[in-house]
Amino acid sequence: MKCIYTPLLYFLSLTLLSGTQLFWEDFSIDEIPTGWVMEPNWQVGSDGYLDHVVGDPSPGAYFYYRPPINSWYERPMTTPVIIVGDESQVLVEFFFELDYWDGGSGNSTNGLRIEYLSGGDWVAVLSYEIGPSAGDVDLSGRYESFTADVNGEFRIRWVAYGTNSNDINSWDVDNISVSTLPKLTYVNIESSNEDSSTAYEGTDISLKFTADAEIIPDPYVQINGTPCTVDNLGGTDWIATYSVQASDPDGPLQFTIDFTDNTGVEGKTVKETTDGSTVIVDNSDPPTFMVGTVTAAGGTVASEIWNSTNTGIQLEVNIPEDSAVTSFSYTIGNSLLFNGVNDEVIISGITDYQATDALTIEAWIKPNSWSDFDGILNYAADQGTSEAGFGFIYFATGWRFFLKTTSNSIDYISMAEVS
Repeated sequence: MKCIYTPLLYFLSLTLLSGTQLFWEDFSIDEIPTGWVMEPNWQVGSDGYLDHVVGDPSPGAYFYYRPPINSWYERPMTTPVIIVGDESQVLVEFFFELDYWDGGSGNSTNGLRIEYLSGGDWVAVLSYEIGPSAGDVDLSGRYESFTADVNGEFRIRWVAYGTNSNDINSWDVDNISVSTLPKLTYVNIESSNEDSSTAYEGTDISLKFTADAEIIPDPYVQINGTPCTVDNLGGTDWIATYSVQASDPDGPLQFTIDFTDNTGVEGKTVKETTDGSTVIVDNSDPPTFMVGTVTAAGGTVASEIWNSTNTGIQLEVNIPEDSAVTSFSYTIGNSLLFNGVNDEVIISGITDYQATDALTIEAWIKPNSWSDFDGILNYAADQGTSEAGFGFIYFATGWRFFLKTTSNSIDYISMAEVS
């Protein structure tokens, strides 16, 4: 028997950020929509446990604790196939809420995992888990979002899982939106040299790009890690300028373009040109080389002697690879696989990592399994009263970003969840 309690709920009235909307479902017909697959305990309705309001506004879809499941379970709610056309990425947004029961056994696990399918296996993108050590949990109504790489047919599912469904009241889902992301339709990089694909210290670089929507505010562009001056050329055309520094390494100039359209939707960070253009920096002197054997050619050839019948000279020169060429060697799409036991990559610490006002960390991570206090990256110390730095760690209900400042302490449960 469940105990009666009054939950504290925050009802959000929120306009979803979106480009061109490709799919929408708000369960307003108050029944399972056509094409949806809902396994047992998933349903559509307005009232959960003790008149808990489901949806924003009701009705919505929800995984109900009853009939109770007292052994390991995984039960998904799956969308029909969503037509995305030739889009390579889409933005998915939805409302969700956990109606938590604080009178549970305290020794079970219950979670909600969000996955998508497009041209391969199901990909897990978000996960919320209430474990035995979580304590009282507040996952009030909120909107979540993620971007999905799509390749053909596209579906999304919400998988309720755990060991005892009786220790929650319900997982609620509503207002599911799939929309396009803003894109750059043209990106070109060139130098001011006669050969626009080459550069050295002092060479001016221009990075031109065009968006498919109005960009507000101005895009943020970095070339070789240095913020650039960005100007609007009119409409959706932009240019970023940069002057090659003596410290720039030999090889291709690397760049990133971050931008947001006028509806507040962030486009995918752009790191490549659309026309195959590149600029190779050559700041170093030519490498030294050794001259080998010199021999005459043509006519009567005599060792170490040139005579009037010879027509040429053959000179053997062993020229080492130029770093401006050898540095242009990377493979798109590769990633590192860690064994989960003792594999690690250590990046030497420098003072630049000790940010005082703002920092951005970007990484693609796909964990196969996780538990409390598992981390994926850290530049930190957290041992008793010794706290410093930042990093990512899994705790209680999801992956969290933690940051130690001069005015706070590291408290994982209160740190921002990674979305």
